[in-house]
Amino acid sequence: MAEPTSTFTRQTKQYIERVAPWAKEAADRLGVPATAILGAVANEYDTRFNPDLAFDIRGGAGQSLGDWFGNGGFFKSIKDDYEDVKSGNAWGPKFLHPAMIDVGPGNVRIETAIDLLGDYLASHRSDGQDPLELRQYENNYPKLVDDILDFNQPKATMAFAGLMVAKADAFFKDKNAAAWNRLSDDEKDALRVTYYKLGPEMLSKNIDRKTLETDEAGVDFNYNPYGDGGAQHLKNVAAIKQALERGLAGVDHSPAPRIHGLNAHKTAVAPDGHPSGSYDLTGDGKTLPQSISLSPADILRLKKTVTAGYDQSEGEIAAKAAVDSILNRLHSGRWGDNVRAVVNNARSVGADNGEEPGKKDPYDVDRLSVDDPRFADVSRLVDEHLLNRAAGAPSIVGNDLGYADSQLR
Repeated sequence: MAEPTSTFTRQTKQYIERVAPWAKEAADRLGVPATAILGAVANEYDTRFNPDLAFDIRGGAGQSLGDWFGNGGFFKSIKDDYEDVKSGNAWGPKFLHPAMIDVGPGNVRIETAIDLLGDYLASHRSDGQDPLELRQYENNYPKLVDDILDFNQPKATMAFAGLMVAKADAFFKDKNAAAWNRLSDDEKDALRVTYYKLGPEMLSKNIDRKTLETDEAGVDFNYNPYGDGGAQHLKNVAAIKQALERGLAGVDHSPAPRIHGLNAHKTAVAPDGHPSGSYDLTGDGKTLPQSISLSPADILRLKKTVTAGYDQSEGEIAAKAAVDSILNRLHSGRWGDNVRAVVNNARSVGADNGEEPGKKDPYDVDRLSVDDPRFADVSRLVDEHLLNRAAGAPSIVGNDLGYADSQLR
């Protein structure tokens, strides 16, 4: 664990900023604060760079060892070990038991992740929904661990951190709703971080003991937001909020618009019949009646992608056409189920350059910077275009799937 009142390292602040879209996406879908998710993950991530823990098992060396075990260094299958842990048959040192290992940027305990997954799946069994896209892990624990270990694309880490944070509110309210309601928003976040670190069992014992003491003294019970992880969160809360704001620069904070209008009435076709160059706005497109929904992270990816290929000499119509063709490909399902997959897929960005189908493109949209001087203008343009599409405006490229090839380089 990090020192309780230490200031976050530079690396941690940069990490918060970079992963903010994933935290925001999970927070919005769970109805919890993004600051709490980021605070919980950052508290754990910071131990990797805290100089006071350089030679401590809680520091970078110890966490890297845990990641190594999580990345295939196990002597036993995760599923078998999880069942042994739950049945009380997990004997021997911790490193022999994959389910007991903490892995990834958020130091997620594999056992806890599987527990959270089970609760999540059970809660959506009747409605069939999968807002966090976690059903893929139901019978695939190795993939679950692999994705939690992904430092570059920490969608799984943020989802499981969000699920843990979401349980904290119910826990503290159940213990003492009046004490919970007396806290400020930042103090509630601090307690959510403590819950993430300690879990309900240990916290429950501590709270019960403190409640007994206050009852005997005849005074009101109050939660202490300066517990394990909480004090560090409160010391760094301004930095967390600032990094979150920077990380979401250019991302629409309002609920993501549903993009209707994929049943385009017009198809933009160039004189040579290929959707590039000048446009002849005539012709009817085929109907695609469904709609798609974009997350804040995907909207940011659209903006980064268009910025990378934006040429002002081609005019705004070219940028809007790139957005529409990406949406068409996303809607088709052939290139992936999110903007990152569509943009990174070689069929989407490499086919026109002679690359073999299935070959990965050399760049990842999530590594593109928002520091490009063109980004602000493109961000405004994309926001405006998405709002128009959501209001029913037709796709500039109709249903064409090929326009993006010339735009994403």
